[in-house]
Amino acid sequence: MSLLLSFKKDYFNYLASIILPAIITAFTIPIFKRMLGAAHYGQFSLLNNAALITATISSGWITQSISRHYQISENKMLFKKQSIQLSFIFQLIALLPILITVFLIQHDALFAILFCVLTLTCAMQFSMMVIAQANFLSGKTIFSESIRSIGFLALGFVLLRWIKIDFVYALFIASISAFGMSVLYLKKQTTNTSGLTSDAKTTPKQIIQLAQQFFKYGAPLSLWFVVVYIFAYIDKIAMLKYFGASIQGNYQAMFDLLSKGFTLIISPVLISLFPIITLAYKEGKKEDIKNLIRKIIMYEILGYALVSIGYFWFGANILLQILSVPNEPIFKQLGFVIITGTFIWQIAMVVNKTFELQMKSLKMLYAAVITLLLQLLYYFFIRNTNSPLMISCGYLFASVSYLFILLFFILFSSITSTHKL
Repeated sequence: MSLLLSFKKDYFNYLASIILPAIITAFTIPIFKRMLGAAHYGQFSLLNNAALITATISSGWITQSISRHYQISENKMLFKKQSIQLSFIFQLIALLPILITVFLIQHDALFAILFCVLTLTCAMQFSMMVIAQANFLSGKTIFSESIRSIGFLALGFVLLRWIKIDFVYALFIASISAFGMSVLYLKKQTTNTSGLTSDAKTTPKQIIQLAQQFFKYGAPLSLWFVVVYIFAYIDKIAMLKYFGASIQGNYQAMFDLLSKGFTLIISPVLISLFPIITLAYKEGKKEDIKNLIRKIIMYEILGYALVSIGYFWFGANILLQILSVPNEPIFKQLGFVIITGTFIWQIAMVVNKTFELQMKSLKMLYAAVITLLLQLLYYFFIRNTNSPLMISCGYLFASVSYLFILLFFILFSSITSTHKL
């Protein structure tokens, strides 16, 4: 079977299963925004995203290493068990500095504890998810996301409606419970399907050796996650600073629905792509990998064109009505900037896989750092702006910059390789 056919088969398996969580996400954002109001929704979203970013940073070096090394590991059963143990041990070690940092910032002990627990459950879910993906359990991974999405919506609604506690506490408890249910489901599925049992013995020495192997490849990726999340987060902070909680809350709701919604739908591309090209790379099919990536990028560009037409034709009005955002030209323009930035970022993530495949994580980090510096320079030049659109364009600018820097690295590498020959 060709790489393209293998990719299409696995992609559509993921896509068919992703419809339910996508629909649930589409309902969750406007429901909670209406219940909380724009300002409170924006506040929760910033805090929740901070927890997700922390979890991604603390677990990213492990999950990316699992994804890269799983297919070439000799004893996959032992590799999976050791990876989960390593992830859990490291997250426990990381809890104390996270707890102290959050408490010093928020001056709220209960929130700091909830933040840490959410970070732990998120990180473990990420690790379990990538193991399931490495085993091509497409339906299982997306069903786990359905469990998480439904659990968060249902429990969050109940806690906000009938339990008289702070809205941030309520939604953090709902999120912890939802991620916890997803972890339990994934643990059961990987155990039943892939043979992840206690029969595979591990020792502290093996865990340390695995940590060293993962750290060598994954440490630059953890720093990459830090930088990437900063330049994906900074526009929201700037929007809050320059235009206040109400506009920031509306912008955040639009971003959550558009960017996260499209990312959820496009995500099967990356989920199904990497295990396939990892196997192909191991077999020396480099030209097939290049052709597959080119075709995927072409499909994404076509998808962007169709979504853009639909957005201006009828989508913008529906979006603003659903989210109770003022139907004004500026918000329609903000929506289009979000859509464009999201699609360009997803194309960059496809290109990114070529660097991950060759274990060139340092180049990814260099590209991210350069992008962040360029974005900060952009915000410096527009520091006196009175337009929310200019703030939002910082996100688009970062997406475009990162993509072009990656392409420059590829071109430069190609030229230097040819010159050496």
